[in-house]
Order: sequence, then C-alpha cells, then structure tokens
Amino acid sequence: MGFQAGAYSVHHLFDAAFSMGWTLVGYRLPGSQNLRWSIPLDPRPVIWNKQTEPGFVLAPFSYPTSPAHWIARDVTFEGLHSLGDAWMHLPTPLRSALQSIDCSIPPRSALQSTDGSTPPRSALQSTDCSIPSRSALQPNDSPWSPTDTPGISNDWPYPPWKGKDEAVLNEVERPEFELQIGLALEEIEQGRIEKVVLARSEAHNWPSRLHPVDFVGRLCGDYPQAFVNIILHPEWGLWIGASPELLLEMEPAHDRDLASTEPHHWRRLRSMALAGTLPSHGQAEAWGDKEIREQQVVDDYIAQSWKNRVRNFRRSERNSIQAGPVQHLCTQLEGESNRPLEELLVQLHPTPAVGGWPKAEALQVISEIERGSRQLYGGFLGPIASPDEARLFVNLRTLQLRETQAHVHMGCGILGGSQPHLEWEETVHKSKTLLRHLLPQNPMDASAVD
Repeated sequence: MGFQAGAYSVHHLFDAAFSMGWTLVGYRLPGSQNLRWSIPLDPRPVIWNKQTEPGFVLAPFSYPTSPAHWIARDVTFEGLHSLGDAWMHLPTPLRSALQSIDCSIPPRSALQSTDGSTPPRSALQSTDCSIPSRSALQPNDSPWSPTDTPGISNDWPYPPWKGKDEAVLNEVERPEFELQIGLALEEIEQGRIEKVVLARSEAHNWPSRLHPVDFVGRLCGDYPQAFVNIILHPEWGLWIGASPELLLEMEPAHDRDLASTEPHHWRRLRSMALAGTLPSHGQAEAWGDKEIREQQVVDDYIAQSWKNRVRNFRRSERNSIQAGPVQHLCTQLEGESNRPLEELLVQLHPTPAVGGWPKAEALQVISEIERGSRQLYGGFLGPIASPDEARLFVNLRTLQLRETQAHVHMGCGILGGSQPHLEWEETVHKSKTLLRHLLPQNPMDASAVD
C-alpha cells in the first residue's frame, strides 16, 4: 500500500511533517472512497474563531471551556499513494524536505527505528537523515527560521504541546476500572446523576514496521461507514481514529434566499443519538432494557438542546447499526435552524453519549473518578466548508501516539443496574476496532465490519 518509486508519496509527506511538527490532517467521510488531506501554510496552532474559509475543526472533550483549534485548508489533495503535483504547492520548508528525499527508496516511518529492529527513542523524531529532525512534542526546537516561510512573523515559538505534561487518560487495569464503575453507581443510587460515561485507555507498542498512513488505509478499507481520521498537530500530537458517531451535520436549506441580508440563514441540521453497545455477530442483537434506556437519554438530550432553536424537528425510529466489532442503538434527528454553528455546538457538546446526564453533575463525577485527561478523546472534529456547511463527528474509537506506544481509548455508559464486569467487557469489544489492525499478530474476527 502506498509507496511508489520515483514519486513523492503521502508516506514521504507524513514523515516530513512528523519530523518538523507541521500540522497535517487526513480524513475519509462515511460512505466516501476518498481520503482527503489538508495542510496549512502556517504551521502554528490557530484557535477556531468563526473563520469563514474552508477548514477543519479539532475540539477537545473540555470544549468550550478549552478552545477548539482551526486547521486551514491551504493545500489539499486526495489519496493514500502519490502526491502528484500537490507537492509543488506545499509550504517551503515541507517542499524543501521532500526535495531532499531519494524517492527511489521506500520511506521509513518517523515512528520506526533506523534498522527497523529496535523501537525509536521518540515517536515524533525523524529517522531520515535528510529531513531536519524536530519533535512535534517539543515544538520550541525549530530547526529552521520562521522567516523562511512567507507570512510567518518572528513571534515564534509554538505554544507548548498541551498533552506533554498531562497523564494519559485513565490507564488502569480491570479491577480498578470496575471499582471506578462501582463509585459511579453509588452516585447514581444517591440521585446525583442518572447516567455517566467512564473512559479508560490501554497502551500497546506501535509495530515498528507499520506506517501510520498504512494503518489509516486499513481503517478506511474495513470501516466504510466510519469517519476515519489522522491528526498531526503541534499542540495535541498524533491521533488516529475511526468514529461511528455524527455529532452535527449542517448544510444550507434548499429554500435559502441567496439575496437575503439576514446574518444567519436557515440551515438543515442532522445529528445522531448513538448509545447502547453489544458485541456484533453479524446480525441484529436482542437489546436489553439497560441499552434502550442508555440510548434514550441521548435522544432526549439532543431533542431538548434543540428546543426553541430548531424548526421542523424530526426523529427516526430506533434501529441498530454495526460499527466494526460492536453494534449500537441509534436514532437520526433532523431539523432546520438559523442559529450559528458555535451556539448549537455549545448546547450539544458533550452529549450523554460521552459525558452523562445531568451534564454538569456528570462531568464533575468524571473529573472525580477518572485519572489523567481525555484531551481530544470524546471531543469533536471534522471539516467545515463554510459558516453554513459542516460535518462534525464525535472523536471516538481513537488512539493517541506517545513515544513508541499507542494509547487506545474507549468508554462505557453507566446507569442504574449496570454490571461492572459487563461494562469492562464492553470497552474490550470497542478496543478491537483499532487493535485488530494494530496487532495483526493477534488476529481477531474480521468478519464484522461497518
């Protein structure tokens, strides 16, 4: 997959951006055949602040308390193989790095050691001697002057990477996670909350010969209905995911008056109440009361958040959808609104599918029980074409790369009557979405795909 001798490949570009700490985004929309890439001309992090040009939004779980980031679509191309002519439009430092590469030699991943036999010292350190080595986790050590890039002023360096001093999300073993679930059940029994989502992560060594671009290709091939994404960002590091959950889709309504001077036009909205999980066996599952109640909480919350903001509200019948090794209950919610995107997102995020209900109390319980920081896990991300058009997804089924390890994130919804051992098993099933492709030496059932 990927490398073509005599041409600059996506693999070459990723390794160059990785070693320089340059922002890079790749994503494949559900149902699409095309993996789309975006690169900003200015590599410095930019806060999302109602930009009107096309771009990509990346929001942490703690949004809006913590800001979302905006990634401009200055250079775009599609595919998993050759860059074609796109390399000529890259920012000068990236283009110079590519031109120094011998295209007849297959690229070594920036995650791979020089001889391929021992793990690298840093997951964000280039092993290609022709590329200036710079860790994206340490963006202050720039090997080139910002004045080399047109439009970049001398107010370097980057802000510090947010995750470098934060503990990995709740990396605990089964006994402790089940104890945490017990604590959540106590809060439910005392009436403080109705539902809360607890999350955990587990670390696995990244295979030294697996290039991240090839890993993304595996996810695209196996999960055609997922939002597959790879994010390289100087503040957040490297994240890869395959989310099954739409947070908010917005597009202009068909009856929009293009000559109108109203500040906010009516737009069509679509969201998804996705919750309740059972292992998938390639057929519809027999859903229990716990799963149905879990999904209903999310459905009711979205409907309530749209109250007085959305007209022509509609919801579909509840059905089950397959998401790799698991199935979920889902309803589609639609309507029209003239409210700005940011207002709708503040009301919507985080839904009880990743937080809980009531929202404020559930978030407080999460902060008391979980160790570490969720960072981007449970946040949202996706492309925005204009103030009237966006497709944003919940950042689920995702992993974060730190040093030589992939930290896989997964969560489970806790309600009254939840059984800790079954909730643990739910997170195990969800982890297989990524692990079945990350750990091919331990083959898992690959028959159940989206």
